[in-house]
Amino acid sequence: MRALLSKADAIAELRRRYQGVTHVDDNPADVLPLAKLFPDVQFVIIQDLTSGVLFSRIEMRQYPNVRRVATFQAGITNLCETP
Repeated sequence: MRALLSKADAIAELRRRYQGVTHVDDNPADVLPLAKLFPDVQFVIIQDLTSGVLFSRIEMRQYPNVRRVATFQAGITNLCETP
């Protein structure tokens, strides 16, 4: 919970300073509440099969500001393509 609050504080500060913010993370359990809290922020989930927490296609429809990528490299490479 502490990490989630810290991420939320950081995102809130970035939103105050910048017009567009993208958060890259490998933990859907953190990303989904953050995506709901900050609908104007783009989120990229790096798929991490070791965590046992996945981001399903159904959830993808519920969170239009979240994308899933297979690797960290893909996540940072595609930042340019974030709407």
